[in-house]
Amino acid sequence: MILYFIDKLRVDAVEKSQQHIVAMVTKIDTTQNLMLSAIMDLKKDDSVATVRMNHYPSNPLDVKSMTKVSSTYSYRKNPITNKPEFHAGIDYKAPKGTLVYASAEGVIIKAGWDDGFGNTVQINHDGNGYITQYSHLDAIMVKLGQRIKQGEIIGTVGSSGEATGDHLDFRITFLEKYINPQVFIPLSN
Repeated sequence: MILYFIDKLRVDAVEKSQQHIVAMVTKIDTTQNLMLSAIMDLKKDDSVATVRMNHYPSNPLDVKSMTKVSSTYSYRKNPITNKPEFHAGIDYKAPKGTLVYASAEGVIIKAGWDDGFGNTVQINHDGNGYITQYSHLDAIMVKLGQRIKQGEIIGTVGSSGEATGDHLDFRITFLEKYINPQVFIPLSN
């Protein structure tokens, strides 16, 4: 009989511990969802005058040069094919010739033509798994293998490749998977 009560107490303690853990995980999930919701609050055509510049990596364009976000990291109708597809970057509308800056230090692993992306620069950020990509450039101002620092000029905004107007298509991959650039460079109204 005593063993029965000891086992019952043990089972009750384990169940309460499990309930406590589930409640903690639920609170963590809720907090993470609220944080992601705040980060994901970017909408097409939002003003980019208040882009926060103190995040790593930094913004690839001078804030004064950008007029709006023309496409976000989301599903959209492709402006060339008119078919739905996932857009794995952020398009910053800016005048042709606007300077484009390296968002973080690294080594140039691509500096040239890339079919639909047109003139493209990719930077490997010191082997930490992150690669940034800057596409539809008018001019490329770096060379393959060149080491660059954060804030160095890498090219100018254009509409090369499959583009309907002058803009910068900015993308980030981590371990070869696209991630939302807003995680690093959030925009606010």
